[in-house]
Amino acid sequence: MNIDSAKSLWKFDTIAQNEALINELKGALFEYLVAEELSHFDHPPCSCKIAPELSDRLLLYESWLRNHDLGLIVFMPTVAGQVARAIREYLPEHLKEIEVVGKIAGASGQKDLHESDLVVHARNHQGQEQDFFIGLKFCKASSFVNTKSGGGQTFLARYFGVFPESTRYQQEFNADLERAYLMMGQKLYDESGLGAQGYDFKGHFGPEWLEAGYPELPGQLPAKMHESVLQYYQMAIHSLYDKIVRLAKTAPQLFTDSLYPIVGFGARNLIQAIVFVDAKQVEGKKQYSLNNFKIHTQKDVMAEFDDMQMVPLRQEISSFEILLKSWRLQIRMKPMNKFTVPGLKVNCSVKYAAN
Repeated sequence: MNIDSAKSLWKFDTIAQNEALINELKGALFEYLVAEELSHFDHPPCSCKIAPELSDRLLLYESWLRNHDLGLIVFMPTVAGQVARAIREYLPEHLKEIEVVGKIAGASGQKDLHESDLVVHARNHQGQEQDFFIGLKFCKASSFVNTKSGGGQTFLARYFGVFPESTRYQQEFNADLERAYLMMGQKLYDESGLGAQGYDFKGHFGPEWLEAGYPELPGQLPAKMHESVLQYYQMAIHSLYDKIVRLAKTAPQLFTDSLYPIVGFGARNLIQAIVFVDAKQVEGKKQYSLNNFKIHTQKDVMAEFDDMQMVPLRQEISSFEILLKSWRLQIRMKPMNKFTVPGLKVNCSVKYAAN
């Protein structure tokens, strides 16, 4: 795919969607830059392997960013070098090959790769071959860091499947989601005047919704109707919170073990580097500077769960938090994209101390 053929795909209706695009592009490029830096620490350098389809995609990403955010292209190599030097301290002396897996990791079927962006193939002092898995995140300073996101209709069964109650809780949650969606739809039809025109909400938004000029993105709704959508999210998070609390009380240690993948450490041997960046506008152009970066290992994550506390649910928002030793895990309900489509996704993110 070339730039011209991709342009039509990269036009979005909201600032948030454009930000999401840039986040994906810069994340993919950052992975490659860190891999390149790591490969050159050894003499002679070890090889850096990247799948041809991913290589082509990266060239496309770089071209797009060069035209839309040149400051980022200039900034990233320097930070990649600093992060690579810090990661090198966690690796054996002899590196054989560094593999960029990025977006293809989740589809690989290999569990260790699911949270990995790089795989380092190394050889220890005894001459034994050993693999190290590295996760990379490139984020705004002071922001929550996304760790997991998935459909609400499978969330409990997927991440808490070791609990015998998980199947029943998932079924109950799905029923609650459906009821909340139906209530929202009927309310929006009434508020829009479609109900008065003889249209009934029959479990889905019919063509009359768009024909009347109403949007499918929640942020584009009038204030009163937007509030009805928010109430839908709040009903969903109330149901999820109830079931999460019950699981935590049933088997605390099992619950803790289930949270490791949710905070981004399903692969316990992961080395995770999180970069926090400041950005500001200078003479109409974006300039970037490094705020700080953190590196976490399995030992760090396990220590966080020494002190865990469920925060009471606040009625007016669509998220809740679990406090760890120095981290805050946020679990939030979000639309898949369009609120007119049934189903919500569960977004999990972590806020680190001093960030």
